[in-house]
Amino acid sequence: MRLNQTDGFLKVTPVAVSLLWLPACQTVPASKASEEQVAHCEDNSIAMSCLLQSAEQAFAEIESHADWISAAGEFAVALAENGQKDKARSFLTQASARIGQLENSISKISAAVELGKAATMAKLPTVALAMVALGNEEVDELEDNAKKYDLIGKLAEVQVLAGQTDEAIQRVLSFPETSDNHAAFKARSLREIAVAQARAGNFDAAQSTIAEITFGLTYYQSTVRSDVAALAFEADDSKLAIKLLQQAETVARAQDNGYFVAGALRDIGVVYMDNSMPEKAMLVFTDAKAAARNANSNQERARALSRIGTGLADCGLYTEAKSVFTEAQDFAKNAKSELFRHFSHYEIAGSAAFAGDFDTANNLVATLPETKFGSTSSLKAATQRDIAWGLAKHNHIAKARALINSIVPARERIMSFSRLILLLKNPKMQAFPRYL
Repeated sequence: MRLNQTDGFLKVTPVAVSLLWLPACQTVPASKASEEQVAHCEDNSIAMSCLLQSAEQAFAEIESHADWISAAGEFAVALAENGQKDKARSFLTQASARIGQLENSISKISAAVELGKAATMAKLPTVALAMVALGNEEVDELEDNAKKYDLIGKLAEVQVLAGQTDEAIQRVLSFPETSDNHAAFKARSLREIAVAQARAGNFDAAQSTIAEITFGLTYYQSTVRSDVAALAFEADDSKLAIKLLQQAETVARAQDNGYFVAGALRDIGVVYMDNSMPEKAMLVFTDAKAAARNANSNQERARALSRIGTGLADCGLYTEAKSVFTEAQDFAKNAKSELFRHFSHYEIAGSAAFAGDFDTANNLVATLPETKFGSTSSLKAATQRDIAWGLAKHNHIAKARALINSIVPARERIMSFSRLILLLKNPKMQAFPRYL
């Protein structure tokens, strides 16, 4: 079935494509002053113009279309945050032109989603919707299995972020629930829609969407409530926030998978702490750690604990976070394979850096190989990227720059520069998700 506008998605039309291409094909001139400033950049400079220049120059090193697209998405967000929206649009356009060179429809749709999300972060909703349209052109090429609905759901999530909530929700509600994976992808996308509705101030609609999530992982049923609760607190509706947190906690504790229980309780604890309820938060964090210890494998126990450590660090509880990382390493040592041990060390090292525990982070990154893992061309480089962000978060800007310079793969180096730029523009920002 070809998705069209009545299905809740855009069909690619000459008009839709022109919305993406025409403005972006124009050359973006630099002022004479900025050219002079950039021309004299030193390798260790932390001037904004020099960070941008170093990131842009690294694109010439990338041969893989997929890597170029990923790097361009993050760099576009950094450009937009620095007031260079036209140049951000240009990079997104150049990246979209490479989508057709990817090897299969799954890769093409995934790239369109990645660029669409970047466009929404860059506050370029028209570009985001054009990316959705490009992704939709590949949907008919997919087999009718759970992966198809995973990708269509992600396209719908971009639509929501770009402001087309009604169309997206109708499409997601039509998803089948014929397997655990189908149901999980449907629940995940509805979670994103509910959060978008709440962020727009429509808490009634958000609650209606929450009520639809009665399937899939109960993790999503819990986290959607804690996500919306956080936004309700921001909107000064503490009564709704508390109600949602109580519901979230009930749902979280009813799960039988310690890994997901730990993740859901961690999110609840962060919301309590952020809203001046430390005693309640610490009780929930304690239960989250207990649940993590009961996860199904040592690598899940290690990763669940490291993520709890990140939550504690986000709340400024650095001493508590450090003790969690120590315990996480003990589980990681006993992971069932070297692959899982390395992945656990990647997660723990990044979390430790975010918490300012650089001894742990540096010790762990030294154990990691320069081998491909998931979407990254180097697990070690992805970890260095996260450590650099942690250094900058704790105001070690020069050390962060020096570490970024040492990152070998250009994709991860560009991402590191981009995230450093975003952090310098917004010191309160939280770290990017680190799924590979």
